[in-house]
Amino acid sequence: MNIDKIANAIKADAGRALPGLTESLAEMQLSIAGRTHTPEQILIRIARNKSGKTQQAFADLIKTPVATLRDW
Repeated sequence: MNIDKIANAIKADAGRALPGLTESLAEMQLSIAGRTHTPEQILIRIARNKSGKTQQAFADLIKTPVATLRDW
């Protein structure tokens, strides 16, 4: 797969520059999966950051195993 050729064709169809397109195509070719986050995961992270607590302290506070918190 010629990434540059594909990127140029996509940019031509789009009619504008698409920053990061070549890198995204390269990741796709390598089958590198991106991470996704649910709104709930984002809210938990925001709450922990605002609390100023470590992951372990926050997990203890909400009575959840720290491993579960890390998976969120």
